[in-house]
Amino acid sequence: MHYVPLGDTDSEAIFCAILNALRARFDDMPDLDVLHAAIALLCEEIVALDAKIAEHGASDNPCKGSNGNYAVESTSNVTILNFLMGCGSHAQFAYSWPGKREGSTVWNGLHYSLVKQGSNGGEPQ
Repeated sequence: MHYVPLGDTDSEAIFCAILNALRARFDDMPDLDVLHAAIALLCEEIVALDAKIAEHGASDNPCKGSNGNYAVESTSNVTILNFLMGCGSHAQFAYSWPGKREGSTVWNGLHYSLVKQGSNGGEPQ
């Protein structure tokens, strides 16, 4: 593995797993549409894996890391996976599979706002 999480969060483990899968798949930087399709497929696999783990239990989880933690761990079949991934200076990928943890009132998802560039030297209005 080239990318290793620095902390113990499932978010770091999943993001590093995505980066490692992309690195293993591509020797060179692919076209953006090919990269987009690969990222989308990986995210679909992560969400599907969460459903499988919730149905069959964590013992079937193939994503156990060297620290003993799971990159995808679920007992409630509620995947929350949101990230932004930069690719050079002109492309950014966003993925959101939002949700709310059982017993929580917090909705976790990506949010955005659009800022219109103004005529006053590029400052937003």
